[in-house]
Amino acid sequence: MRTEVSGLYRLVDDIYLRKKASDTSDPVHVFYEAMLTSLTYEAYFAKVGHIEVVKPNFKENPVNARDEILDARRNARINDG
Repeated sequence: MRTEVSGLYRLVDDIYLRKKASDTSDPVHVFYEAMLTSLTYEAYFAKVGHIEVVKPNFKENPVNARDEILDARRNARINDG
């Protein structure tokens, strides 16, 4: 079963998200920049849904937009609504 990601989301851990977005040495920063500038999952995926990046020393490569937004939601950095 695939986790549904649609509709509005809100930022919960703004400090963490901004830190991740500003760390340009981490290839996933593009996903966090998009999270901060989007109001909906659909807008987020329109910006970065086609991107995949390789995280050094991370066994689950490549990483994509869906991976990162689900991780942010799972870790309560964003919430639906």
